[in-house]
Amino acid sequence: MHDTGTASGETSWLFIRRNETVRVLRRGPTWLQLAIAGPQEARSVLRFGDEEELRTFQLRHEQQLFNDGWRLAGENHERRGQSDRRRVARGADRRRSTG
Repeated sequence: MHDTGTASGETSWLFIRRNETVRVLRRGPTWLQLAIAGPQEARSVLRFGDEEELRTFQLRHEQQLFNDGWRLAGENHERRGQSDRRRVARGADRRRSTG
């Protein structure tokens, strides 16, 4: 969980332990908050005064989950809304016509 968010999208982490899950969601960097869902019905949104405070909490929370027997099952970086990363345009449409 060391990456604390993408340039403009969301990042989420899924932790599992037996049949339980905890999902941690970090919206883009302009949002100084973490949403935590789980285990079971537990839900919280934590707001922070600055990036360093958020990062410190996030790393401690991750370590506590590991200490309690949770494992990181997946990480998702949402990149929708970002500009196209290609340096050169693709050119003509390469898809074949089905007609």
